Amino acid sequence: MQKVDTENTVKSPCVRVCKFNADGHCLGCFRHLGEVEKWMVLKDHEKIGILKETKKRRENYWDSFKK
Repeated sequence: MQKVDTENTVKSPCVRVCKFNADGHCLGCFRHLGEVEKWMVLKDHEKIGILKETKKRRENYWDSFKK
């Protein structure tokens, strides 16, 4: 079991929707299921990287409705 890093300051982007699409991404926060599961043990720099990816995923998701 991995140790939770209590010095992390990056907050979870969870919005309590937790509905996953076929790609395994949450339609609330746009994290992948594996990212959600590991969030509490990730370092801040890893969380920041995930948040950058979730921004791209969110934009791509909404852009897909514009086509």
